[in-house]
Amino acid sequence: DEATTKDTSTIINNHNAFFSKLTDIKNIVVIGHSMAPVDWDYFMEVHRHCPDADWYIGYHGVNDLKNCEKVSAKLGIDPRRIAIFKT
Repeated sequence: DEATTKDTSTIINNHNAFFSKLTDIKNIVVIGHSMAPVDWDYFMEVHRHCPDADWYIGYHGVNDLKNCEKVSAKLGIDPRRIAIFKT
C-alpha cells in the first residue's frame, strides 16, 4: 500500500514555502484533474491559504463531478464561490 499511497503531509511540508505564498490568490482554476480523494489534502492546503478565493473547476466525467462536489463540501467552500464546468 505504501508504494501506491502519496505521503501528502511530507510533500506539503516540503513545499510549505510555495503554499504560504498563495495568500493573495483570488481565483483558483482546476482543469484536467480528477479531484480524487488522494489529492484532497493539496486542495485543503490551497484553500487554507486562500479561503476567500473563487474556484473554477473543470470536470470530465460523472466521477470527476461527484469528487468535485465532495471535495468542495469537505473544504467548506461557499457554493457561491465555485463554478463547475464540463471540459
